[in-house]
Amino acid sequence: MNVLQRPSADFYSHLFECNEPPTDEERAKIIDKLRELETRREELANNSSLGKASSLRATAHVHVTKKVAIVHQEISRHRNLLSSIRSIPIEVWQQIFVFVLLGVDTAQNHYDSVLQRLCYTSRLWNMAAKSERGLWCRFPTFRFKGKVLGGSTATRRVEFYLSMSGALPFSFSFSYQHHPSLSWSKTSQPAMVLKALVAASSRWESATLTVPYDILFLLSPIHSHFPFLENLDLTLLQGSRLRPYYSNWRLDIDHFSLAPNLRHVRFNLSAEGEWAARTWIRTVVYLKLPWHQLESMQNNVHHDTSYSEIVRLSKRLVGLDFGAMSANFQALSAKPISLPLLSTLHLKLSIDIVESGFLLHLGKLNLPSLKELKIKERTRNPDDLYDAIARLIQRSGCSLELLAVGEAGPTFFPYTRAGDIARLLPTCHDLNELDFGPNLGDDNVKSLSLDRLERLVPALKKLTIRCITPNSEPWEAKRIPLDPRTFLDMVRSRVSQMESPEWQSGGGDVLTIDFIEDGLDDGAFWRGQLHLFEESRLPPFDQINISPKLVDGWAKALRRVCTDCTPPDEDDLAQHWQVHVAMEELECLDFSNQDSRIISRWGVVNFLSMITKAKASGIPVDDKRYRFRGRAKELIRKWRPFLLRDHRSCRYRWYYRSELCSTLKYVPSTVLESDDELWNSIAGIQVGC
Repeated sequence: MNVLQRPSADFYSHLFECNEPPTDEERAKIIDKLRELETRREELANNSSLGKASSLRATAHVHVTKKVAIVHQEISRHRNLLSSIRSIPIEVWQQIFVFVLLGVDTAQNHYDSVLQRLCYTSRLWNMAAKSERGLWCRFPTFRFKGKVLGGSTATRRVEFYLSMSGALPFSFSFSYQHHPSLSWSKTSQPAMVLKALVAASSRWESATLTVPYDILFLLSPIHSHFPFLENLDLTLLQGSRLRPYYSNWRLDIDHFSLAPNLRHVRFNLSAEGEWAARTWIRTVVYLKLPWHQLESMQNNVHHDTSYSEIVRLSKRLVGLDFGAMSANFQALSAKPISLPLLSTLHLKLSIDIVESGFLLHLGKLNLPSLKELKIKERTRNPDDLYDAIARLIQRSGCSLELLAVGEAGPTFFPYTRAGDIARLLPTCHDLNELDFGPNLGDDNVKSLSLDRLERLVPALKKLTIRCITPNSEPWEAKRIPLDPRTFLDMVRSRVSQMESPEWQSGGGDVLTIDFIEDGLDDGAFWRGQLHLFEESRLPPFDQINISPKLVDGWAKALRRVCTDCTPPDEDDLAQHWQVHVAMEELECLDFSNQDSRIISRWGVVNFLSMITKAKASGIPVDDKRYRFRGRAKELIRKWRPFLLRDHRSCRYRWYYRSELCSTLKYVPSTVLESDDELWNSIAGIQVGC
């Protein structure tokens, strides 16, 4: 056989297309072939040493060199057949696959895709993957929405995973939402998948179910058949029929009450669907679980009946996330309750709850391990809530690290006030993160200053200040902006300790302050606040050579390109002309001898970055006339060195996140950032609130 030809279809040619080890006979043949190829290479190498006196000899030399390259390639291919990696035992491959798939998520079925690719690579890998049953215990996500009738792909997939996983416990996610014109069909693909999963309920280890409440009866046969179930995530959707608005109804869920190993539960009533609010506002849920063994619980409903059971019986509870429009705290108010292991408590309550027994209940709680407390409430008397929280912390003797109090959106009340936070914070000496929903006000800002005799929360690293819109007219007049000097004096009093040796020895963490608005006026309030900061000329708002109003106008013009997705018309063309004019003015800026930070504070850099990544959908970012995308890329390329230079020159840095969120950050000298890390913060890349 000509040694320059690729091997014919002999008994070892299949090894070139896979990574299986050769048999002893195949190995002997491969070694013989290698000797033959190496001999041929030596012969060709000797011939390549011919002189180059004539053009004919030079041509022959080139031809011989090509032959040497071909032979060398064949030698490499045959040596690969003898590679030690082919001799790796199948058990080792299985452990490698387990490690590779360890962090792959199942929500978007990435795990299933990777596992299929491993099986398709070679017969050896296919055998290794299919013989390791543990790899098949993380089922794909089965998601159905709308008209789903026939078909068998998902059914075959669930049956395949059930078969491959053997008798081992498995995790899965099943989601189904009714189409308005269809009722539940026993022969539909979702029904067949759910039937197969229910039949294997004795092997459930982690179950995620998102189903309409009117098909819960399908889970009835599996009552008490959960010997391995540890994690349950149950979300109920509206049913196929709208219930009468005038009648309340009771929903009992006791399917999982006898699961002996259940530890973590998430139960939610979905707001998805046009009837959802009407469905749940009249629904009283009675949830029955093995409360005494739960370690974490998330429960978000309208009318709650479970909270009293949770706090009385779940002594092993570590995390509790509870939200409701109504709950019976009166039954608990007179009984002391201790949850010795609870470290995380999140409560989202309505005004009816807060002002009818909840504060008394807080007065009876004892939470010695509490680290994180979030109470999103609606109350007319925040000081009463602060006093109750302060007494809870003092009574429990806990070292609270995160505290969030107040609403996160527009309030029902004709006013907003934060109360006196100085009544609350003296008990929070170890607090690292503080989030206040109500408008903070200058008096509370002053109380956070470390220049005072009473130094509140000295370890604070992150402060979130929210602007909450009251439900009254004119609400603009009721939202009072912060005084720039008062606020920046408070910041300076706190950052002065960050340069001390004691603070730097602890890691030199940054101080971050987020400004977040509820969005009712599309960010106008914080833009007005930023104007006040700019007018103060205090760091980091000094070194201003460009009018803030002019920069704000550029930002508004660029924002239109990023947010307007309608087909072009006369109004759009006028807006695009305004964007073109704004870009022409930006292209005339020269920051070689002036500070550039002001253009990033107002979001100009963020919008330019968004334009460079925008897809044309009625927006002429690639229009030959305006070339918005190309011009944005060029501006970023030109400005980047100056923006990096100017941000590094000041430890105070204001970052624009969105129309509703900005961040003031102080970065100590001990914190080193790469150019890419700093640029991501400036341009808002992969960061947010």
